[in-house]
Amino acid sequence: VSQSRYLQEVWGVLGKRRKGFKLADICERTLGITKQSSGDLAPDLYSAGRLAELHTYCIRDVQLTAKLFDHIVEHGYILDPVGDKLEVHIGRTLEARFSGADGPE
Repeated sequence: VSQSRYLQEVWGVLGKRRKGFKLADICERTLGITKQSSGDLAPDLYSAGRLAELHTYCIRDVQLTAKLFDHIVEHGYILDPVGDKLEVHIGRTLEARFSGADGPE
């Protein structure tokens, strides 16, 4: 099962939305964790040569994404920015992958 399949599972719950939600909004609602800075700053950090700060920002985003992924696998949902529960079925995809069953690819 490719990693993009997991993203398809998450985005599949968005229905007709053309864009996804901001990581900050989903993490705040679902996990109670607030992001410390915005991705809008990344190009400025890069342009200013502040690569250590950019690296730290990116690592924090990866850590938040991992925590969100773990929550989805364990609980099977995220909360959208207004607090609506959106079911995400990554757990079934993972079970198929690790059980040797022929799951979706």
